[in-house]
Amino acid sequence: MRPMPPPHPLLALALLAAPLAAADPAEVDGARALETVKVLASDAFEGRKSGLDSGRRAEEWMAERLDALGLKKWNGFTYFHEFKGSVTEESGAPPRFEVSGGPGADRTGVFLEDYVTLIYSGKGVVAAPAVFAGYGIVNDRRNDYAGIDPKGKVVVAVRGAPPGFTEERYIGYKSALAADLGAVGFLLVEGDTAVPGTIQEEYHREHLPAAWLSRPAADDLFARAARPNLETRKTKLEAGEMQSFPLDGVTVRLEIHARLLRDKPMRNVVGVWPGDGTTQEYVVLGAHLDHVGVDAAGNVYNGADDNASGSAMLLEVARAIAAKGERFPRTILFVWFAAEEQGLSGSWAFVKNPPVPLEKIAVMVNTDMVGQGKPVMAVGGAEVYPRDAHWLGGLKAEGFETKPFRSQPNSDHYPFQTSGVPAFFVHTEGPHPNYHQPGDDVENIKPELLETAGRFVRALAVRAATADAPFVRERRHAEYLWHAGPGIDVWSDRDAPAVLGSGIDAGKAFPHFGRGMHMVERFGDGDVTAVLHY
Repeated sequence: MRPMPPPHPLLALALLAAPLAAADPAEVDGARALETVKVLASDAFEGRKSGLDSGRRAEEWMAERLDALGLKKWNGFTYFHEFKGSVTEESGAPPRFEVSGGPGADRTGVFLEDYVTLIYSGKGVVAAPAVFAGYGIVNDRRNDYAGIDPKGKVVVAVRGAPPGFTEERYIGYKSALAADLGAVGFLLVEGDTAVPGTIQEEYHREHLPAAWLSRPAADDLFARAARPNLETRKTKLEAGEMQSFPLDGVTVRLEIHARLLRDKPMRNVVGVWPGDGTTQEYVVLGAHLDHVGVDAAGNVYNGADDNASGSAMLLEVARAIAAKGERFPRTILFVWFAAEEQGLSGSWAFVKNPPVPLEKIAVMVNTDMVGQGKPVMAVGGAEVYPRDAHWLGGLKAEGFETKPFRSQPNSDHYPFQTSGVPAFFVHTEGPHPNYHQPGDDVENIKPELLETAGRFVRALAVRAATADAPFVRERRHAEYLWHAGPGIDVWSDRDAPAVLGSGIDAGKAFPHFGRGMHMVERFGDGDVTAVLHY
């Protein structure tokens, strides 16, 4: 762990921002991108947390770079697409996690090893019995709280959800439900390492302290209650069994001092590379600029891989296109999103108050974490926008190794996808071992990966900006809902049906979708208004 140094941002940025003159400015260069990572992931930026001064300085730094490259301001007078959001800030005493009861001595957890505060955690000091609530879901299909009483307890739940569940996968859904059922504390368990994951703002509960618990720490809870370990529980949950029970005799003490700052100004940074006037359509290239800031123990999370790497790569693509002076039929918007780590707030703000009409956006490409791992471009989104992936050459480019994956609602592509904009997610295939850790620093970043990712994204961007394909068309949102619907074989390479009327039995009409019968009830104004699965 590295404690936060005294702030000296102006001196640090002046030294780090020195230009690297040797590389051809019209080509994506990994060494030059690495210099950008060194700036953004320096301690001077204090973790680039949106809504705080550190995030604001990063936004201003990026806007200055765009101005130097000659990119246009999105509305003629600013690079900032402004919105307001909430941000949590920890202060006061450091967080604590303690366990007592059962065999063995009382134990105080090690911060960053056994536990870490969840973003948008509430505040409080509690000591209460613990209960395990499986996936922590209650709806008309599942009740993980059947047989246990969470009132006045610390609820422990695992990450994820069974197939066919969407919102229930969110950490915030689980924590808010626990609070609404009377829990006084919440622990999410997943993986060997404690990670500062995010409770989305809408699920924030002011008086519910919430933390991410590592697998070994969770196993200690189960052992104290004479229950099999977490892996056994997850295996049973994944097999469809209910796994909810009190952790008899185990008391958890949880202390978190966090405050929610509401209506804080935040800014996406948007630079425009105008098209040649052939069309009024746009291609959006995005990467989130923010990271998770500084924790209550004073550790700086520099976020070199997540996502200074994607931000630096995107700047390289903008630099190369501008230096070459290329003009395309479609205008390109380069967007550095704020507050991705706080529930995709910046990208949601973009689609809710778009600087250009959403229906005119042909394609969006999101890049997140391209500084570690392998030189393999993992590309998601084809499963929900197969037509557009096909028109983009199957999301492949000559000279690059690519691997498809099923995208999740975990980065800035998602608000675009659900708003009817074909959006694709690019990252380097793992491992990314420093994810949301203080060790995510520049010494772990590989410039050759930055260059590979940048050249690949540039190739996709040029193809999207020049393709003679009907990207912008009616019913794109309906197609998304069709392919994203639970039970449909989203890996099918067939196009979504152009029109589905009331009463069409999709299970019979399109047997390649499989997994049961799927009924599209009706369309309204071009969108599916109800999809029933049997």
